[in-house]
Amino acid sequence: MTVRQWLVVDSDAGVDDAVALCVGLKLAHRHGFEFKLITCSFGNVGLEQVCLNVAQCVAACCCCSPRGAPGSNSCQAAPPRIVRGASRCLNGEVIDASHFHGLDGLGDAGLPMPPEDLLPAADATCGEREAASEIVRVCKEAAAVGAKVTVVTIGPLTNLALALEEEKNLPSLVPRLIVMGGCGNSRGNHGRVTEFNVHADPEASAVVFAQRWPKLEVLSWEATCVATVPWPQFDQIIYGKTAQLSQAGRFLAAVCHLPYVQKRAKTSCHRPEPSCWEGLAISILERSVKTLYRLLGLPPFLAPVSQPGAIICDALAVAAALRPEIVLRSSAVHVEVELQGTATRGQTVVDWGTCFDGCDRPKDVSWIEEVDVSMFCRMLRETVEGGA
Repeated sequence: MTVRQWLVVDSDAGVDDAVALCVGLKLAHRHGFEFKLITCSFGNVGLEQVCLNVAQCVAACCCCSPRGAPGSNSCQAAPPRIVRGASRCLNGEVIDASHFHGLDGLGDAGLPMPPEDLLPAADATCGEREAASEIVRVCKEAAAVGAKVTVVTIGPLTNLALALEEEKNLPSLVPRLIVMGGCGNSRGNHGRVTEFNVHADPEASAVVFAQRWPKLEVLSWEATCVATVPWPQFDQIIYGKTAQLSQAGRFLAAVCHLPYVQKRAKTSCHRPEPSCWEGLAISILERSVKTLYRLLGLPPFLAPVSQPGAIICDALAVAAALRPEIVLRSSAVHVEVELQGTATRGQTVVDWGTCFDGCDRPKDVSWIEEVDVSMFCRMLRETVEGGA
């Protein structure tokens, strides 16, 4: 008998979150998953706006029927439940990235309001712990019915840390956890050595990484930087004529315009746009060198960088959840989160096994180093061209 697969996503609903949620909403059922829950967290924008943004993503994917009723043209019988979560980190601070994602977190695209039914109501009893409680509840329910839960975090780790506080045995209920966050090469995107999601709540991140999960996979900032969607492919997928025939395609085209068109230089790590022939030469050279490195077994830090393109961090994490084979290479590492440093607070300190300090740290984190970009592009295309 086939084991039921459940998907839970914790999001701070910026632009790349929107792409990620649309990938999950449109493709989860196709890949054998039931998309059960989306929990909301502060992060890219404030919590209230995040809740609105998540509802807009669900509405755009035509999963907008009342909860529990069959959805018209939706990809599963009913939309995942949307639940409010933490509005600030464990020590009370608030962070945002509206400078990149727009003031509304979705590219200031002037989107229509989603159906009222999709907007999560505040729970006066649970307060900011509602998302944590719901994560625990869904994981326990899955265990009771013999389903396997994959939890994907694409924002700060506050909700998951609060869930661990509520249920100490939570790791045993989560067969697979994917964290989009951290950087293992000290080249940060928020601070000089820190990645945004981990830096947003270092204490919560430290709590999560201190646990022994059955399978914890990290999709880091540096991994997404070398898994770019080349600009010609990105434009063809998101802004092609076929994509504009679907509601999800039109939604993502509007949402992606600010960061991926207007701010293209910043979303390509400031690498200059190559000419047609330069791009072809880069692509051929990259494939050749990658093959050579793989055959020689050279360490990952020597791997070449990708050609200029769109960095869509969170969507890669959800894609990896739905299709584990998209991960081409990973390393078993130990991860701690720095909490004290003036310049390094929030840094993911990674032990790659090359440190001879006499400490035998457990290498229980799977650090993703390379993904199949071609497969990812196909999944993006299926998301925007998948009807309705």
